[in-house]
Amino acid sequence: MVSIVIPAHNEEKVIGRCLAALVGTTGTDDAQVIVVANGCIDGTADRARLFPDVEVLEMPTANKAAALNLGDEHAVGFPRFYVDADVELAIGAICGVASVLERDEVLVAAPGMAVDLTGCPWSVRAFYEFWGRLPYAMSGHIGGAYGMSETGRSRFDSFPDAIADDLFVRSLFTPAEVAIVQDHCFTVHAPKTLRSLVNVRSRVLAGNLQLRHRQPGCLPPFGSRPFRSVVTRPRLWPEAAVYTSVYAAGRIRAKWKLRYGDVHAWERDETARTAVEP
Repeated sequence: MVSIVIPAHNEEKVIGRCLAALVGTTGTDDAQVIVVANGCIDGTADRARLFPDVEVLEMPTANKAAALNLGDEHAVGFPRFYVDADVELAIGAICGVASVLERDEVLVAAPGMAVDLTGCPWSVRAFYEFWGRLPYAMSGHIGGAYGMSETGRSRFDSFPDAIADDLFVRSLFTPAEVAIVQDHCFTVHAPKTLRSLVNVRSRVLAGNLQLRHRQPGCLPPFGSRPFRSVVTRPRLWPEAAVYTSVYAAGRIRAKWKLRYGDVHAWERDETARTAVEP
């Protein structure tokens, strides 16, 4: 049986959507599902308890790394999956990725990522269209939902107190030890405004910079720079311009956040979080 750890901070609006995809209304015999409600002041835990066979843990502090570690303490199965509360991932995809992790050479694996762009303006769609062409996005993206074999999980003791847990995990493995299973996908819901997109990217970039400062040299190679592939393809230039602008704005905000702000303040995207009944 696989174990799935879902850290959730004030995710009352979307935890039902996440769990409905994983366990439905009747539960599942294929997985141990653990929701770790951390620092919640809403009904996240109560909504999660509406789903059969879901274990709900609560902790007073809002801290994703601590929530992941608490979930690990209660998890018993492998492969071990870590899934964000605002994504949609079917149990069939979990099983498909788990089968890949049965190979001795694969220690960490993730389903492909599908981006729901419903209701998004052109600028947001253009950003994700270009992002999806990056070598990292196509063959190395670990984030939102990923799993590790027991051997892979033994690479480290606990998740560090850092906001880029996915990048930390990715940095521990060589490209040969990582598999992206494109036959199975999870869905993320894109921000509905350009401003929200910049906020989301600044959070990601702040986490990357924080990890680089704490563990110099640990970041994995992500392949060639994307602009090499667009210089001779003029139709991609508008998308490249949007991507570059969002990246630059996000990086500026990320550096400010690391120097003057609260790096652990979670700049979440509320535009993609609409109330979903379980």
